[in-house]
Amino acid sequence: MGKICTVDSELCGFKCTGYNGSHIWEKLHQLVDSIECDMCREHAKNLMSGLHDHINSGLGEKIFDEKNYNKFVNEVNCVYDSRKNDVA
Repeated sequence: MGKICTVDSELCGFKCTGYNGSHIWEKLHQLVDSIECDMCREHAKNLMSGLHDHINSGLGEKIFDEKNYNKFVNEVNCVYDSRKNDVA
């Protein structure tokens, strides 16, 4: 399992260490898939996929699900915008 990202492809403060954590991502995706509530599980799976794509993108790697990633970014921005006045 080799490194995929390069220093040239890093964005917005992401740092490529060369570590391949694909086995950990697989466990995280499986953990989210084990949530018992159907609605919560589907939402969590979309969020986990969006987070995974966000990290891949920041390291200059390919986004797996562009449509879901856009929804993820919009949801994060919506929640942030609605709460930013509450955060110190």
